[in-house]
Amino acid sequence: MKKLILILMTFSISILNAAQNYSSNQLFYNPLVIGSVNGESESDMQSADAIAYNKAYGLVLDEKWNEAIKEFQSFIKSFPNSDLVSGANFWLCYTQEKRGDDPEKVFDCYLSFVNGNKDSKWVDDARYNLIRLGQELIKKGKTQYKPIIENLQSEDNDELNIAALYALQDIGDERAIESIIKLYDSSKGEKIKGKIINGMADSDSPKILEKLIQIATSDKSPKLQKMAVYALAEQRGEKAISTLIKVFNSSKEHEVKKAVLYSISESKSTEALNFMLDVALKEKNESLAKTAVYALPMFDKTSSVKALDKVLMSDRSIEIRKAALYAQAEINDPAVIESLKKFALSNADESLKTAAIYAISENSSTTSTNVLKDIYKQSKSIKVKKTIIYSLGERKEDNIAEFFSKVATTEKDEELAKAAVRSLAEIDNKKVAIETLKSIFQTSKSIEIKKTALYSFGEIKSDDIINLLSDIAMNEKNTDISKVAVYALAESKSKEVLPLLLKIYQSSAPVEVRTAAFYSISELDGSTKVLSDMFNSEKDFDMQKKIVYALAETQSDEAVDILIKIIKGDNHISVRRAAINALGEFDSKKAKDALINILQK
Repeated sequence: MKKLILILMTFSISILNAAQNYSSNQLFYNPLVIGSVNGESESDMQSADAIAYNKAYGLVLDEKWNEAIKEFQSFIKSFPNSDLVSGANFWLCYTQEKRGDDPEKVFDCYLSFVNGNKDSKWVDDARYNLIRLGQELIKKGKTQYKPIIENLQSEDNDELNIAALYALQDIGDERAIESIIKLYDSSKGEKIKGKIINGMADSDSPKILEKLIQIATSDKSPKLQKMAVYALAEQRGEKAISTLIKVFNSSKEHEVKKAVLYSISESKSTEALNFMLDVALKEKNESLAKTAVYALPMFDKTSSVKALDKVLMSDRSIEIRKAALYAQAEINDPAVIESLKKFALSNADESLKTAAIYAISENSSTTSTNVLKDIYKQSKSIKVKKTIIYSLGERKEDNIAEFFSKVATTEKDEELAKAAVRSLAEIDNKKVAIETLKSIFQTSKSIEIKKTALYSFGEIKSDDIINLLSDIAMNEKNTDISKVAVYALAESKSKEVLPLLLKIYQSSAPVEVRTAAFYSISELDGSTKVLSDMFNSEKDFDMQKKIVYALAETQSDEAVDILIKIIKGDNHISVRRAAINALGEFDSKKAKDALINILQK
């Protein structure tokens, strides 16, 4: 019987709260989900956390308070991210009260829950228990709880008053209008005032309109000012434009002004467009002016293009005109691309030119690709040309490789040629990229271009180029190019790289190339065995010492065994000393034991 009463109590409290919180505008409606004995959904019951939760809740129903507390505490620890945690925290407070814990501690438990779980389905139940407990404590002379309880009761009364007022408003009672305004002025909490503002959005009363304007322009809370702005926009629709403009012109709050711009941008009227353009052209605050610029593409295409052109041709700051260029990128129209092309070729400011290139690049069409190539041919700006190269590197057309190849082999400016070579590594068709890079490497007379081509091979990370890089490293007459081939080979991170680098190291290649191979090997994972083979074949004492220290860098037990073998072997004294020093670089017990053994002998 007690279990049934507890179940009914749980449902009745939730239903009462839902009924009290419901209003016709649904500001205070909290849906009740029914699917199990404690109100959780059936889908939750299928999960591990729900099973654990319902186990603990079953102990509440059985009035086994100590066991229930332990289970809920275990649940919270095991499932800290579960949606059921707030319910578990509520029942922890409830079971502590039922167990007979200190009322003040139980009060603190409920208060902590209410403050930390504003959106929980159990918050109203917790508030109810909190007020009840607080009133009992006050009767016992604990007057420190009185302000807390009065505040909670005031919030509850305000909630009920708002619901009643809007009910009157919905049935056409004019008395509600004055009462709503008075309630706003007398309320202290920002949360309650916010709910009143939201409700005002549904009223077409001139008095409510006047009050919203007053809040938007002079309320002490910027948050409430912004809410009033959005309420005005919702209340008045297209008619709100002139009102919102007045708010913009009279407000001193930056965020409120920005809220006005966002609200007006939802309109497609000529009045809204003209206002946005006026702000873009005249507003002293650059951030607000840019906000207005970014809103211009939301109007009809023809009007938007004309408005943005006016901003571009104005004497506004570089940043505002950049914003106009980026805004044009949002308009999908070939005429816009052509307009951006003219701007990129004619404007004197390089930062604006590059911004125009970025704007064109936002359009992924073949038309924009051809426009970028055409600008490259006509432009004399190195910065603009480089921006175009990097922008085209993100394109998917196969003929992009042909463009890069031409730039790499004919461009007089070496930096631009190298940029084109680097961009080849970025194109989607890797087969085309590899063949193009091969051609550039074979035909170019520039050492720097050849080296850049090799680095680009390494960026592609394809097994197709491993043998090519290895062959260049071992057979290229130019030592600098051979070294770059070695580094590019290591950069590819292929499984086949280590044996190839070892082969280069053991070859008759120049010492600089062999050294590059050694350093590349030492940087790769799984290099311990290869380093051991290198040491065994190496005759140069200095190189042996370098290998010893490279082994220490691996920090592997396998390397410790190799170093111990080197120390015990008939190697040069300087090499054995280096191996001992290398063991000192290890943190492992095995290395420390090896050093102690050396001392004991």
